Amino acid sequence: MMIEFLGHFHPVIVHLPIGILVLAFILEFLIPSKKIGTSIVVEIALLIAAFTLILSALFGWLLSFTGEYNADILYKHKMLAILLCICTSILWILKKFPEHFGKITKGYPALFYCSFFLLLFTGHFGGSLTHGEDFLSLSNAFKNSKIQTNTNYLEEDSKDGLAVKNTVYDSLVRPILVEKCMQCHNSKKQKGGFQMQTYVLLMKGGKSGHPIVPNGIVNSEFIHRIQLDNNDEKHMPPKAKEPLTSAELNLIYWWINNGASKEKLLQDVKINDTIKAIVKGKEKIELPSLNLQPVNHITIQDSLALTQLHLLITPIIKGSPFLEISAINAPGLNDADLELLFNAASQTVWLILDETKLTDLGIKKLLKFNNLKRLSLKNTKATNQSISAINQLTHLEYLNIVGTSINDAGLLSIKCNKQFKKIYCWRSGITEKGIEKFKQLYPNVVVDFGMK
Repeated sequence: MMIEFLGHFHPVIVHLPIGILVLAFILEFLIPSKKIGTSIVVEIALLIAAFTLILSALFGWLLSFTGEYNADILYKHKMLAILLCICTSILWILKKFPEHFGKITKGYPALFYCSFFLLLFTGHFGGSLTHGEDFLSLSNAFKNSKIQTNTNYLEEDSKDGLAVKNTVYDSLVRPILVEKCMQCHNSKKQKGGFQMQTYVLLMKGGKSGHPIVPNGIVNSEFIHRIQLDNNDEKHMPPKAKEPLTSAELNLIYWWINNGASKEKLLQDVKINDTIKAIVKGKEKIELPSLNLQPVNHITIQDSLALTQLHLLITPIIKGSPFLEISAINAPGLNDADLELLFNAASQTVWLILDETKLTDLGIKKLLKFNNLKRLSLKNTKATNQSISAINQLTHLEYLNIVGTSINDAGLLSIKCNKQFKKIYCWRSGITEKGIEKFKQLYPNVVVDFGMK
């Protein structure tokens, strides 16, 4: 497609104005000179920088039509780039025709400094689009290099695949794909035209054809991309993302070589050595006992209403009225939208609200979900103020507050009932000291902090 082809010139051109603008900044402020020649060089540099920035922005705009990028970050990058183009153009005009603007030219240095910082922030978001949100983060630079490999798929939140769907794909394979691959391959970001939030889409593939060939690892593009050198731009996951572990790779290999089935039962293969490796030390593979009062099935009308919100609705067990509701395809879900789920509140036992716009105000509405056992608020705006509402979910067993602002005080205010089993809390405001104090209160509750 011609638009996509022209869009690929954006990363080729974008580095040129960056270098030129930095050069102009150095000549103007770091090694200033009153020589006319130096002033002309700065003038020419600003002209070239403005022109190439506009050209780069145009190609970047074309590239955005591929739909392969995070919409929020893309918007920020785009707006800052437009502002940078405008500021750089004004700088050239003020430098070229100072006599026409009088006192306005006094703002030239301040505007130049603003343009330089705009350049830095625009580049930051550009790098995040290409290499991942944490690519230029200070927390990523200084974090402990010993990150825990999460293989606890049988107890992970339902977005990452639960043991209740007792097939190899749902219980073990899909959680790996969600954790390591789905950030770049979902309905909102279809890198390579490839989505994998459902089994059908996973097998359908994208622009490179069918990524998985049952019984054929050699011919599976998915495996080929994983095995590429880390420096290769086609390597999956991208270099800045956490790679698959050897246990995860072995499981994927085994699954493909055994037909890449969606229906193969976990209980039929759990004695296999590869399966044993991935679930070693975990609880017995079995369907959970809910111990909840019977409820009616959700109506077709209510189910359709939730589907229109792009929510994924899945019975936790085939034929069961109890549901898993996931907002993986609805990042725009907000506090007001949560009320639309009330008609399915009693049926919902696993609720996944990751990456949504939910705040403390919306979390208070979760009191309607009286049968909730697993709640994931990963990367939402939840704070300590949400804990009082969470404490009133009397059946809760698993809580995911990864990437939230909840801190040690919030953790210590959580009241765990007897059935409470696990909390996921890395990349939040919680510290190891807070976890130590929490374990003194609730020694039987596992706190997954993402580090060994």
